[in-house]
Amino acid sequence: MTTIEIQATKPIDGELPQGSQLSIWLIGVFALLGILFSAITIPILLPGLVGSISGAEPKVFWYLSRGTAIVSYLFLWISMVLGLLITSKTAKYFPGAYTANDLHQFISINGLITGLLHGMLLLGDKYFKVNVAQVFIPFSISTYRPIWVGLGQIAFYIWGILVLSFYLKKHMGYKTWRAMHFVSFLIFAGVLMHGITSGTDTTNLVMQFVYWVSGGSVVLLTFYRILAKVGN
Repeated sequence: MTTIEIQATKPIDGELPQGSQLSIWLIGVFALLGILFSAITIPILLPGLVGSISGAEPKVFWYLSRGTAIVSYLFLWISMVLGLLITSKTAKYFPGAYTANDLHQFISINGLITGLLHGMLLLGDKYFKVNVAQVFIPFSISTYRPIWVGLGQIAFYIWGILVLSFYLKKHMGYKTWRAMHFVSFLIFAGVLMHGITSGTDTTNLVMQFVYWVSGGSVVLLTFYRILAKVGN
């Protein structure tokens, strides 16, 4: 059995490492897409947005809460996909192992923050009528699908523990850290069920497509990871 040694090349002074260059390039692409998307959609949505803010029964908090919930779920999905690509060693082909790892952590943290914003925005909704304690205490909201809402709250806390583990990795040890990340499958399943059962837009064809694609891709990549592990 032969051992192959790979020598790392030192970047030229003033030049960013290849992984950092790719990360900046991806951020720039996402920023450009966001600007184009906003330029197209804002003029279309503006009349409805004005009405939701100034109407007799403002719905802006509900709309913002639903929007942040969807964004948080998409962040979680992308983070799961990147994590599976990393562990199955597929990420080395694109976008690169180090870039995928950085994006995995960055997107997971942003998804958690967006999820927190989703819950806090409900405080301003006059129809939902929840207080701060109910936002943070699982199963305490009795006025709207308490079981499924509580499931989402529990998934949020476990997600928070995993995000915290990013910063405690050196103290925990790699094996313990890796073992903890198996619960990410439970987090994704819990958030997916929370969205399907608690989201008022579940019957929307676009959201059904999002749920099928996201859930199906995670299942597919999970089986691929298992088969790749067995094959090695």
